[in-house]
Amino acid sequence: MALYAWMDRLFPKRFTHKLFLMAFLGIHIPLISFTGYVLLSTESWTVFFNDLLLLVGATLIGTGLTLWGMHRLLAPLFQVKHAMAVYESTGQIQTLPTQFRDELGEVMQQVNRLVFHVSEHVADQTRKANTDPLTGVLNRRGLFEALPSALHGHLLFIDLNRFKYLNDTYGHDAGDQVLVQVANRIRHQMRQSDRMQDLICRWGGDEFVIYLHQTDAERVLQLHARVQSVFDQEVSFEGHGLPVSASIGMAEVAPGDCFAERVAVADQEMFQNKVADPTRTIAA
Repeated sequence: MALYAWMDRLFPKRFTHKLFLMAFLGIHIPLISFTGYVLLSTESWTVFFNDLLLLVGATLIGTGLTLWGMHRLLAPLFQVKHAMAVYESTGQIQTLPTQFRDELGEVMQQVNRLVFHVSEHVADQTRKANTDPLTGVLNRRGLFEALPSALHGHLLFIDLNRFKYLNDTYGHDAGDQVLVQVANRIRHQMRQSDRMQDLICRWGGDEFVIYLHQTDAERVLQLHARVQSVFDQEVSFEGHGLPVSASIGMAEVAPGDCFAERVAVADQEMFQNKVADPTRTIAA
């Protein structure tokens, strides 16, 4: 590292220049030494003029070929640099060649493995950050990350009825089980429509939000009925059949709308539906 550190003072930004300087010195020191010896040991150096001229020409050609060859041999290093720059700026992985077995080949394979593991780790952390750990559906942050750039569709705001009463009566483990089963049932109903752009999110507590992309009112009502059927069956917990129900509000989302504001509209409709049925609001 000492030689590298010293040469870094000469060429702080170009590793190739460091190598070229070493190659240049390695080629020219013998030439300079031989030329000096000839000049000092003969009275008339003109006798060796043609020989010296040939030697100088051959040395210059050899120097050019050496520098060209070194630059070509450093191509893998340049490729690694480019691939890392692309990954850093865009997150795109450019797989490096894997067929080489020398030191640079090993470096390229190690870079491939490193980038792959880093990408997997980042993706895993992103999934965890965007997923509700209890139910496995998107959390609020994940929903906003997954929403299409051009919003156009409908949303449903779902609030479980008497959830606090259920927690107080049967315990929080029972409440967690209800949330998990309700989320799974809703996802099952959404999969029936085979629409990949539709999203479900645990908005918070016992609230869920469903976004239906580019769906007309008729299809929204159909899904509303399927979601409502989720609560026709009790949730089983430790031998108990826990009755569950929900109040649902709907809102349309048009291009240019603020999604959070449309959620608030659906939330308000849900609340009005809950108030309209007193049996739903007891210890809600």
